[in-house]
Amino acid sequence: MKWGKIMRLKKAVVYLTVLSLTALSFAGCKKRELPVDEVVDTEKDPFEEEEELVPEENAELLIMTSCVDFATEMASKFEEQYADYNVKITIEDKGLGLIDKLVVDGPAGNGADVIITAHDEFNEAMNAQLFYEFSPSLTKDLADVVNEVGMKSVTYDGGIYGVPVALETSCLFYNKDIVGDTPATTFEEIYNKSADFNDYDNNMFYFLNKLGDGYKLHPFFSAYGYKPFGENGTDSDPGFDSDEFEKGLEVIASLKSIMNLSSTDLGSDNTLTALFKRGNLAYLISGPWDVNSFDQAGINYGVTTLPTYDGNPMVAFAGVQNAHVSAYTKYPKAAQLFAASFVTEDAAAVLYEKENKITTRKDISNVKGLSEDEKTACFVEQFSNSVPMPSAAEVTYYWAITEQISKLVFDGEITPSEGRTKAIESWKTLTESNQ
Repeated sequence: MKWGKIMRLKKAVVYLTVLSLTALSFAGCKKRELPVDEVVDTEKDPFEEEEELVPEENAELLIMTSCVDFATEMASKFEEQYADYNVKITIEDKGLGLIDKLVVDGPAGNGADVIITAHDEFNEAMNAQLFYEFSPSLTKDLADVVNEVGMKSVTYDGGIYGVPVALETSCLFYNKDIVGDTPATTFEEIYNKSADFNDYDNNMFYFLNKLGDGYKLHPFFSAYGYKPFGENGTDSDPGFDSDEFEKGLEVIASLKSIMNLSSTDLGSDNTLTALFKRGNLAYLISGPWDVNSFDQAGINYGVTTLPTYDGNPMVAFAGVQNAHVSAYTKYPKAAQLFAASFVTEDAAAVLYEKENKITTRKDISNVKGLSEDEKTACFVEQFSNSVPMPSAAEVTYYWAITEQISKLVFDGEITPSEGRTKAIESWKTLTESNQ
């Protein structure tokens, strides 16, 4: 399952109608304060005078992650590399809820030293002072090899508090038996060819996209520069009251001309992927989570970066799995070094082989397995033209509002201008009800 889906499983269910909204309690984590008798200085750098960062002797690290096979092999390599320091690493298979677990276990002294988790809870964790700031030497090394988009997902007030390990974003999938070997580079081309190709009676479509899903719709929202929650997705304002958002709604409304179905018909990922597997769909925006199933279906397909829209790049949302060091760890040197080892070329090959995940490294040309995979290479390229999914505290409301507004606009029940107004009102209602 893609991380975008995992993240959105945590969304509170918000029932909106055309005329009214029902306010709900925010389902995310509350800000937690560290115990007053234990002050953790995450800004102090104890290694600034050291020429080389090495592990503490006899360090014992506990790692919590859902990427167990990857972490296990990397632990074995790390222990061998630093055998003289007698480092021992234990891996626990843990997925969701790692931030909440660290809040409880960290102060008690029995929490994980390193966790690998999705980036959407980063700001909440930083507000609770849960993560350790990486040393300048490691920070420089990371910036040299890791994609800038990934680095943004672990940056807080100018400091680096983690290692971007794996990426996920969306690209354009195309059926080569329909399109040929040269896919569209502009969305106008897709528009123009859809009219002659679409055969609704026989369920043949040139392009379809899921409706009501803010993750899948972001390339269209972004067509004229809309960026939810600001440049880095961390502001308090979702930007609904902007011309860029309204023009994004206009793009979504225009999709009706080539996807003459209801938002309900277009509400299921399974329906769209099934059409693509059967050869009934020429183009589909999706992610690496569908590559295996499409391969197994035996369909003749390719993957390319998103096309332009009216000359503007379509920007995808990106999900990032990050490794963080606990602010409570007894072994910050060993923990940082182990986390940093996750983005070496060797680690990138292990990540691809063991987890079928894509490294955040800028250059994959020397990564065994990954460098030969043309489909995967497209996601690495698209990642550079993507933005991390918003991690603002109120992002739950964003998903709910964009879901409802996009459906209403696409189905023609309200205009894009009315959608802008309704989104602003909905945001105000939800946020004020939970203050």
